[in-house]
Order: sequence, then structure tokens, then C-alpha cells
Amino acid sequence: MRELFEGERNIRNLFKEMLGSDIIIKDNISKNEEKLFILIVEQLEEARRLEEKTMEMELDFHKLVDPLWMVIENMLKLQFGIDTTNIIMFYLYDRYNPDGTIIPMVDEENGKKYMFKSAKDLFAYIKFRYSDK
Repeated sequence: MRELFEGERNIRNLFKEMLGSDIIIKDNISKNEEKLFILIVEQLEEARRLEEKTMEMELDFHKLVDPLWMVIENMLKLQFGIDTTNIIMFYLYDRYNPDGTIIPMVDEENGKKYMFKSAKDLFAYIKFRYSDK
């Protein structure tokens, strides 16, 4: 089997060792960009929710999860850039009021407010916002 990219075999082995199962690496990410972005953001959102639940149970996992969140944020910066990562982090951490209502994000360039009800809304905004750059 031909490798899609240099080092693919090493990455597959690493994930197999960590997860105990094979992974599927697709070479058509551009066709599935929205699905992949939504999956990533939804998984991060679920991780954040679980972290909050542990805090409600008075369990402190900060020493474990804080370094992981730092790595995740830096990987997002490498993949999407600083501005997009800041928007993703807003979506994950700052878009809800304590009463559960959604806080709109204010675009600093044009002053417009945008509501993100889902990761799909977030993706649409990012594609719209940065499509000309």
C-alpha cells in the first residue's frame, strides 16, 4: 500500500498504539473541509463540557487538561491561523451567558454581530469572513 504522505505509516502506528485501533487517513480533505471542521469543533466542545462537569463534581483535572488545551490551541493556530483560532475559542468558551443564552460575537472590523448556534454556523462565518484573504 502506497503512503499518502511521508511518515504516514509512523502516524498510523502511533495512533494504533495510543487508541488501540487503525485510523483512516483520507486524501480528499478539501472536499470534506466543512465536515472535518465541524467534527473537530464538536469534539472540542464536548471535551469542554466534560471538563466543566468534572469541576461541578469538585474534581480538579487542570494539571492534566490545561497542557492539552494549550497544545490544541496552538495546533489550531498552525492549521487555521490566529484570528480563526480566536473565533473558535470564543465559540468554545465565551458564547454562552450564565443563563444559557447565546452571546453574539462582534466582528471588530465591521461592528456586526454574529450568532453561532452550531459548529456549522461557525464554519459558515469563517468561510465568509476570510474568503477574500
